Amino acid sequence: MTLKEWFEKTGTKPAQLAARIGRSPSTITRILRGETLPSWTTIELIEKATDGAVGPNDYRRRAA
Repeated sequence: MTLKEWFEKTGTKPAQLAARIGRSPSTITRILRGETLPSWTTIELIEKATDGAVGPNDYRRRAA
C-alpha cells in the first residue's frame, strides 16, 4: 500500500503522521508528491506508525 493510499484509507492527515513520527509536515508532503524518497530511518518510522501497511517496497518509483 502506498502512503497516499494509507492516508485515504485511514483518514489520517499528513501533519498527524508527521507529529507521530517526529518529522515535519513538509517532509511528509514531499514524500507524498514523489519529490523525495524518505531516509531509511523515516521509512522504518512510517512502517511502524502504519502498523506495517506502508513498507520499504512501497516507495519504489513507478514507471510512467
